[in-house]
Amino acid sequence: MTERVLVDTNVLVYSRDASEPPKTKTSHGLGWPVYGTWHLQDRYRLSWWGSPVVSAAQIGDCRYLLTEDLQENQNLGNIKIINPLTGTCTDWR
Repeated sequence: MTERVLVDTNVLVYSRDASEPPKTKTSHGLGWPVYGTWHLQDRYRLSWWGSPVVSAAQIGDCRYLLTEDLQENQNLGNIKIINPLTGTCTDWR
């Protein structure tokens, strides 16, 4: 059975940081959650902080991501970015 997984950003840091070899090795074995985050960051030119949020939304099979930190109305794969604080987009309600 496949379970949904959310990866905290510190685990992603260890996948690139060689200063703690046991944690680096373990984090490399996580597969898609870590790879997916880096892939999204590169593909959509997302910030270091934005890519894990988008990855979590993707893994959770979300249609909308409500945030003020990404470009409103941008489509990232199947996810549409909505800034709920502007009040300009109501199609997610």
